[in-house]
Parts: sequence; structure tokens; C-alpha cells
Amino acid sequence: MQKLNCKIALLSKGIYFLIANLFLSTRLPNIQNKKYQDLYISSLKGFEIFALNRFYIDFTRNDLPSLQLIIFFFLGSKLCFAIRNDQSELIAINLYYFNYQDVIERSIHEGFIAVKQSHQKRGLGTCLRKYAVLHFSTTYLSYISSRITMTNSASLKSAQKLGFTPVETYVDNQTGESRFYLLCDLRNYTS
Repeated sequence: MQKLNCKIALLSKGIYFLIANLFLSTRLPNIQNKKYQDLYISSLKGFEIFALNRFYIDFTRNDLPSLQLIIFFFLGSKLCFAIRNDQSELIAINLYYFNYQDVIERSIHEGFIAVKQSHQKRGLGTCLRKYAVLHFSTTYLSYISSRITMTNSASLKSAQKLGFTPVETYVDNQTGESRFYLLCDLRNYTS
């Protein structure tokens, strides 16, 4: 009986995640294309979901959670920022979604940001993050939340440069790493 209750609770959380993301994301504008240096910023389209998952695996050794894949398949044009080269190869990605806390706080969560090693140290992560902050600052959202490992100094520096402030420290239950929970206030954002 306890296993059944646990499965029902997980299913309920999954359904809530899907409904919240589908409802809240439809109110967001599509990500606009933009040229940056010799590269292009744009959204991810549904048909690119396998390329997105491959990119994610290259960094984490895990597949994207299936519920996020579903959300990004349907709403990548509103939640998935990408940088590509002239051959349309993915160079960097920045993924967003709504979790339970975000619904309460009128925020959106930066769930993953990564830049291919061959293109690091060019400011591409900061560029993607800034483009997302500017994009979401024009919407009904009040904050962007993010979780960054304390030893990831490049990501922390990039986030703090754009106004993300640590509001909580904690130890990740799965990895054992110390992390910051950060918020970027989008209200009256100017940068």
C-alpha cells in the first residue's frame, strides 16, 4: 500500500509539473532570434529535442528528465535558449521551467546552462543568461531562480554580474555538493 501511495504522489507531482508549465509558459512570448559575434541566439524547436538531450548527456551523463523533454518539445520556443554556429550546431543552451516554488513566487527556474568546451571563455554563458533575463523581464514574472554549485565559479560570476543574488545555501541530496539558491529580481530590471 505504501508503494502505491508513493507512486500516486509521484504521478500527482508529474501531472502538476506538466500542467503548471503548459499553462504558465503559454503566457510567455517566443524567444526572438539574434546575432551574437559570429554565432546566433534562438530558441529550440520541438524537432530538436534529440539534439538537446544529446547535448545534456554530454555534460551530465544523464538524459534530461522525461517530463522536461515533453515540456521542451512543446514549449522550446519559449523556454529553451540556444546559441548555434553557421552550420546550426548547438554551441550553448540555457533551459528554463516552472517548479512548485516558482509558481508561488511568480518566478521561472533556470534549470540548466552549458557551453561546449571549445567555445568557453568567450562570454557565451553570460550572453545567454543576459538574453534570458532581458526576455523574461518583459513578462509577468518577478524573478528567475537558479541553483549553482559553490565550486562553479564561472557560472556564479556570470549570474552575479547579471543581478542573481544567493538567498540560500544547501547541500544537494543527490550529489552531496554545496550549492547556492539564487534569485534575480526582474521587476524594474535594467541592464
